[in-house]
Amino acid sequence: MGNKKSGERTKGIIAESFKNILQKKSIDKIKIQEIADASGVNRQTFYYHFDDIYALLKWTTLNDVKNLREKYSDSDDYIAVVTDIYDYITDNKAAFLNILNSKAHEVFEDFILNIFTEGMKAVIENLEESNGVNEYYKDFIAQFYANAIYGITITWLKSNSVIRMSPDDLIKVI
Repeated sequence: MGNKKSGERTKGIIAESFKNILQKKSIDKIKIQEIADASGVNRQTFYYHFDDIYALLKWTTLNDVKNLREKYSDSDDYIAVVTDIYDYITDNKAAFLNILNSKAHEVFEDFILNIFTEGMKAVIENLEESNGVNEYYKDFIAQFYANAIYGITITWLKSNSVIRMSPDDLIKVI
């Protein structure tokens, strides 16, 4: 059991170092050795936990989605959920743009869609009005709103002129 916790802790350290590097450069230009050095581990330790940099990206994004989902598990306030997500995106905007402008953009786009879907599911599950509503329809509603917010978010992240507004203004519009 202790070994499993230690492994997850090591993965977390590697992921944090990776996210810090992503703030400065494209994923296409990051080397495994650079991540290992920043994490204080050797290359072999990196490869023990991850097959490659894309596996690390996927694990990192899935772990972040899981953590955000846990945070929203008791919330029925979609404004708070969307605000927290946009705060997270704004805090990591440089890293996200570096991923969006790389070969790994699909992983990131899936990540953003997952965050919004999980956030919307949490809100819907906690709405009193959703009691007795078929799970299929709850999932459909969550997907509908998640896709709408996802689309505008990707446009907002990539945009230099189309959607020039602060995250707070964008949330108000949403």
